[in-house]
Amino acid sequence: MRIRPIGLFNRRLEAQKLTRTRNDSGGFEESWNTVYVTWAYVGPVNSWRQLQQLQNVQTNSYEVQIRYTPSHEVSKDIRFLYEGKILILNSREEVTEGRKRFNVMTRMEQT
Repeated sequence: MRIRPIGLFNRRLEAQKLTRTRNDSGGFEESWNTVYVTWAYVGPVNSWRQLQQLQNVQTNSYEVQIRYTPSHEVSKDIRFLYEGKILILNSREEVTEGRKRFNVMTRMEQT
């Protein structure tokens, strides 16, 4: 997997996590709270292997690359907001290039 040049990390992503809080009536209220904001590369899925995995998916898919930071959680519980779209995780891979680490993800637009 090839990491994009750092100059292409020019898209702003807002990571959100679902939190549940107990309300006064004993039920739960769910809300998405921003956990962090980061810069990323966001582009079309170009890998043949990834396209084969996504062939039954009817939504737009994106390749997303972000720098690895221990405080930036990347999991199924985290969704990204990108240009008004909600992107959910399909697959994730951690890539090391020299001394730098990156999270490379395939994310699908939630409909």
